[in-house]
Parts: sequence; structure tokens; C-alpha cells
Amino acid sequence: PTNEEADADPILQGEVDLGEIVAETLALELDAYPRKPGESFGDHLESGDEPAKGTSPFAALSSLKST
Repeated sequence: PTNEEADADPILQGEVDLGEIVAETLALELDAYPRKPGESFGDHLESGDEPAKGTSPFAALSSLKST
């Protein structure tokens, strides 16, 4: 199929699925990285970064462990 045919929405039994067309259009119009003007991401991890060393959220559970 040509690019034009690939982009065409299917017509099944004389009907077009408008819900799917609207959902696709809205998804394409959304900003991929929304944020307020002037705001920064602050502390965040990039892939490959090590998380900050600190107490584990499960550290308190170790005191409940029977020895």
C-alpha cells in the first residue's frame, strides 16, 4: 500500500470508527513533555544513574525479623 492508503481509516460496513480517530488525533496533539514555564525537573534519575544512598523504605522491617 502507498503512504496515502496506509494513513486512511478503514470503513467497515459503511461506518467509520470516530472514537478511534478522535483518540489518535488527541494523543498526537498532547505535549510529550508538559511542564509549567520556568519549572525545572529538579532531582531526577537518568537511565544508568545510581539512586542516592540512604535508608531503605524496608529498613524498619528488619527490626521485626526474628533472629
